[in-house]
Amino acid sequence: MGLVGDRLREARLKRRLSISECSKRTHVSARYLDAMEAEHWIELPSESHRIGFLRLYGQFLGIPIDDLLQTYNQSKIKEFQPSVPQKDPVHTPPPHLDHSLTHKPELIPTESHSKAKPKLGTPLASKHVLLLATILFVMVWGGYHLFNNEGSVRTMDHLSRSFSKQIRLDTPKPIQAEYRIRILAKANTWLRVTDHEKLLFEGILTMGTEKSWVSTVPLKARFANPQAVSVFCNETPLVLPNQAPSSGVIDIDIPASSRPPQD
Repeated sequence: MGLVGDRLREARLKRRLSISECSKRTHVSARYLDAMEAEHWIELPSESHRIGFLRLYGQFLGIPIDDLLQTYNQSKIKEFQPSVPQKDPVHTPPPHLDHSLTHKPELIPTESHSKAKPKLGTPLASKHVLLLATILFVMVWGGYHLFNNEGSVRTMDHLSRSFSKQIRLDTPKPIQAEYRIRILAKANTWLRVTDHEKLLFEGILTMGTEKSWVSTVPLKARFANPQAVSVFCNETPLVLPNQAPSSGVIDIDIPASSRPPQD
C-alpha cells in the first residue's frame, strides 16, 4: 500500500468509520473506496473518476485536498518514469588494420561522362530560347485580340446581364431549439456534463450548489448518486432512477424522456 492509501485508511480508522459507513455518507461505491485505500487505481473507471473520488473522500475524512492530490500525482510520476537506456559501446578498429584497404577506388571517367552538356551560350541553347520566346509572343498576341474582339465583348456582356437577372431566393434559417438546463445538488456528489463534443463541467457539486447551461444541442450528464441532484430542462423536472446501476455511475441525456433509464 502506498502513501495515498495509507493516509485515507488512517484518517478513516481515526474517525472509527467503516467502508460501508463512508460509502453511505459520500454516495461513492464501497468497491471504489476499497480500491483507493489499496491504491488499485485500475479498478476505477477513468482518471477523472480517480481525481473526483479522491477529492470527495479526502474532503469527507478531513485530509487537505491539495496535499493529497500532490502525493497522488507524485506517485503516478514515479510509476511511469522511463528508464534511461544504456549506450552501446563504440567498437574501434584494431591498430594493426591496414587503412589503405578501406579506401574507395577512384572512379575512372568514361566517354559518356566526359561529354559536356551544351551551355546556355551555345547555338543549340540559343535556338531553344528563341523558339520559346516566339511561342510566348504568339500566345500573348492572340489572347489580347481575342478578348478585345467586338463579338467576344458582346458575349461577355450578355453573360453578365443574364447572371445579374437571376432571382435570389432568401431561404429562412432553421430555428434551432434552445435548452435551458439546470442541475441542483441536494447533497455532495461528483458531476460531469458534456455536449457530446467538449467538456462543460467536471468536479464535486456541493450541497445547495446549482449549475445551469443554455445549449442548442442535447447535453449528457454523468453522476454517482441520482438521489443527490435535481435536473430541470426548460424548468421541467426530469425523472431519474432511484439508485445508480452496478457500475457506480449513471449517464443521462438532457433533454430525455420522462421514463427513467434502464440499468
